[in-house]
Amino acid sequence: MRKKRDYNKKNFQNPFFPAKVNGSKGRRKMVIFFGVVSPLILLIILSFFLRIKNINISGGSESEINEIRNMAQAEMDSRRFFIFDEHSLIFFNKNKLAKSATAIESVYSIAVAKTFPDTLDISINNKAVSAILISNGIKYYLDDSGVAIKIEDTTDVVIENGGNNTQVVRLKSDSDSYPTIMIDNLSKIRIGSEVIEKGKLDFILAIDSAVKKRGGFTPTSYTLNLITSELDLLVNDGWQVKFDAQGKALEQLDSLYLVLNNKVSDKTLLHYIDVRYGDKIFYQ
Repeated sequence: MRKKRDYNKKNFQNPFFPAKVNGSKGRRKMVIFFGVVSPLILLIILSFFLRIKNINISGGSESEINEIRNMAQAEMDSRRFFIFDEHSLIFFNKNKLAKSATAIESVYSIAVAKTFPDTLDISINNKAVSAILISNGIKYYLDDSGVAIKIEDTTDVVIENGGNNTQVVRLKSDSDSYPTIMIDNLSKIRIGSEVIEKGKLDFILAIDSAVKKRGGFTPTSYTLNLITSELDLLVNDGWQVKFDAQGKALEQLDSLYLVLNNKVSDKTLLHYIDVRYGDKIFYQ
C-alpha cells in the first residue's frame, strides 16, 4: 500500500545557502545604536561645551551690524527642531539667520561661519549704491532702481554759499563715488520704496559719469523736480546747467559742451546754461 506524504512538514531549505542566524536582529540593533544614536548622544554632550560666546560682524554700517546681531541673538534664543538649544555652536541654524538678514533692505546677503569652539563670524555683503539723496535734511542711499536702501544722518553734509545766489552741497565722504541728488519737500521716505523713477535716475547717472570723464568742470549736486523732470546740475564754480531728465542725456550734454567750448570764455561769469530745448540753447 502506497504511503501518503505530508508535504506540509517537509523542509524545503536550500542546502547550498546557510541558515539564518538567530542573532541577526540583535546585530541590526547594534548597528543602529552605534551608527545613529551614539553620534547623536555625543553631539548633544558636546553641545553643552561648545556654547556661542562671541559674534564677530564685519562689512556693514553700525545700524546693520546692530540689527544682524539682534537677529543672531534671537536665533540663539530659539530651538532647532523644537528640541536643540541654538546657543550651542553645533545646533545654531546659520542658514536661517542668513535668510532673515536679507529682510534688511541694504543687505544683499551675509556669510555665516562657525569658528570653534565659541564664535560666529558674520560678513555682510551690501547692495550696490548708485546715488545719494538728500531730502528734508535726511541722507538716503539709492540703488540702481531708485529705491531707498539705507538712511543715515547728515552730519557729513556741508552747505556753502556759491555764486549767483546758489548753495553748494558738499559731502565729507562719498562725494567722489556717487552723485548727490537734492529733492525738497518729499513726504517721509520708507526704506525699500522707490523714490526716483529708474529712467530719471539713469539719466542722472549717465550725465554724472560722462561729465567726470570729459571734464571741464566739477559737478557738486543735482536738484530734481519730480513733477516737471527739470534737473539742475550745480557746478563747483556756482553756475548751473538745466537738463530735461526725460530727454536724451548725451545729446543735451553735447549741447552743453558746445556752448562751453565755443561761446564761453570765462566760466566764472556764467549764471546758467539751459539745454532742455534741443537746438535752442540758452545761457547767461
